[in-house]
Amino acid sequence: MSQTATVTITCPKCGKNHPFEIWDSVNTVLDPDMKEKVASGEIFRFTCPSCGAEVQVNYSLLYHQMDDRIMIQFAPDERTVEEYKKIISGPAKAMEGMFEEFWDSHYLTRIVRTVFGLQEKIQIFDAGLDDRIVEIFKLLLLYQTVQADSFDETELYYFREDGTDYVQVITDNAPAGSFEMTPEVYEKLSQDFMPKLPDIRDAEPEIDRAWALEFMRHAAA
Repeated sequence: MSQTATVTITCPKCGKNHPFEIWDSVNTVLDPDMKEKVASGEIFRFTCPSCGAEVQVNYSLLYHQMDDRIMIQFAPDERTVEEYKKIISGPAKAMEGMFEEFWDSHYLTRIVRTVFGLQEKIQIFDAGLDDRIVEIFKLLLLYQTVQADSFDETELYYFREDGTDYVQVITDNAPAGSFEMTPEVYEKLSQDFMPKLPDIRDAEPEIDRAWALEFMRHAAA
């Protein structure tokens, strides 16, 4: 089930303290209205009642899309990453609740380290796409559109708008253009690389640029 707790936030603008509800986990079947709040980032947004300042509050959240057997762990710190990896690496005697169901139902599980990454994964899976193919497309797009010395400062995020798939390029924290990922390109990449990939539910949990780089090195060997 979804789980919440209340913490105190000190507004960085006016310095006043206010309560803020954080969610340890969100189950989109039991709390369907929370899905949009996660997807939009509202769940991480604190608005100060005193001065109106808005602050993003990054905290660990397990997103559980139970009807699709998907779990995505937002882990803003390394300790949470390692803890979640231990949970999903093999059955544990102390495992209870949702994690028993995880093992029984062959869940698709992912770890993300940013709010943008969480929003992106939700959109990818809702669109019925494979995030590994999307990461390969993003990597190829990076090499085609960005100067090599700007790779580390460039982020690429998938989004869907009006039924069309795009990748947004962000360089130096500023939008630098959007590129369509056509169905034809996605299908071609799938044909080329899916035979070399395990079932999506058996993939390692962190599917990101580092994963794509490593995969392409082996694919080209």
